[in-house]
Amino acid sequence: MTDAPDPSRFVRQTRLAAFGPASQARLGAARVLVVGAGGLGAPVVQYLAAAGVGHLTIVDDDAVERSNLNRQVLFGDADVGAKKAEVAAARARAIGGCATVRAAVVRLTPLNGADLLAGQDLVVDCTDGLPSKYLLNDLCVHQGVPLVHGAVTAFDGRVMVIAPSGRPCLRCAFPALPPAGTVPTCQQTGVLGASVGVVGSVMAQHAVMWFSERAPRTGVLSSIDLAAWRIHHMSLPPDPDCPACGTAPRVDGTDPEDYRPPRGGA
Repeated sequence: MTDAPDPSRFVRQTRLAAFGPASQARLGAARVLVVGAGGLGAPVVQYLAAAGVGHLTIVDDDAVERSNLNRQVLFGDADVGAKKAEVAAARARAIGGCATVRAAVVRLTPLNGADLLAGQDLVVDCTDGLPSKYLLNDLCVHQGVPLVHGAVTAFDGRVMVIAPSGRPCLRCAFPALPPAGTVPTCQQTGVLGASVGVVGSVMAQHAVMWFSERAPRTGVLSSIDLAAWRIHHMSLPPDPDCPACGTAPRVDGTDPEDYRPPRGGA
């Protein structure tokens, strides 16, 4: 717990006609949950704290590894072996823009997801695994919490904001988890630190602007080619048969079996 930050630190953003003091007040009262304190989480945590999100919770159960350091810029050599959520929370407190910062050293699961999301005004998905991304989507849709989704693989990034209504959601575009082993990970393909920095910064921008008079458009899947520097925006239509947000939902983030990818082919 810290004292409320001095408003003078936010003067550059409150001068913006599209933001202003009213948006800053909403941001300062907001409760934001960041799930994942890795490559995407690093810029998200730093920019949310600097912008003055009032109450920030960071969820991650991993420890810092040396191979993280090229892109997870919250951490240095001295942090290797420490819990990411705790180090990230300490960095956010040092930035000083938040009233409270909390570290939750746990892994998001269907068993604890509803409790982690309870009382949150916005969730930012900085996880690095597809099961966790589908789980967060389904939890947010079921609980009516807006979600900023993001992902990076090699030079390809993806960002989408999902409204509290959940329509459309991630599953409208990608209805089911792909078979295990069919989607390469950054561990397999590699990734540049600046790539996750770009995508994470876009996510942080969307998160901050969610509390402004010009909230980001929802249901738009933005694909970012960081090698050719091309951005493609696709407006998704709600899928009435979507398993999460359709007329007859079949997943709600509570059944672990829904987040086990099917076995891949031979």
